[in-house]
Amino acid sequence: MTVIVLALAVYSAALSAHFVIWRIGPPRSTIRMLAGIFSFGFLVMVAAFIALLSPFSVLDLLYCGLLYGLLALCYLITYMAVDGDSPTLSIVSYLRAGGAEGVSLDELRAFMRDRPFMRSRLDRLIDDGFVRRDGDHLRPSPRSFLLLRIFDAYRRIARRATAGG
Repeated sequence: MTVIVLALAVYSAALSAHFVIWRIGPPRSTIRMLAGIFSFGFLVMVAAFIALLSPFSVLDLLYCGLLYGLLALCYLITYMAVDGDSPTLSIVSYLRAGGAEGVSLDELRAFMRDRPFMRSRLDRLIDDGFVRRDGDHLRPSPRSFLLLRIFDAYRRIARRATAGG
């Protein structure tokens, strides 16, 4: 039980640090900053285990680290999904604004045509280091290949389409 409390306490502290930093002003590379915050939190958790070593085993540290890491990873994935101008959230918000009668397909098409989904998403990918701009050309960065491999593997396992988004 103490292992869970420690993992949740460090996770809550990391989230609090995230909110305070973003309140001051969001960093240019949000994913990199979040990864840094959660990595620092992991180091704090390990230091707390070492300081309180007597009641805990190495297995407790492993459990605590795994729980904390999974919580942090879930938060990072969720944050990436809603960060910036998420097409899904924007569409659902637009449909909700239509009230009980909703919106027509033509209205939705016009909304999608006028929204800068791709531009905001591309700007976020550049800021977070997943895409590199070389003059008037864009290239995926090496770190984007790892992300693509992870998602492609998941899509193959889940039997989802791997091309086109």
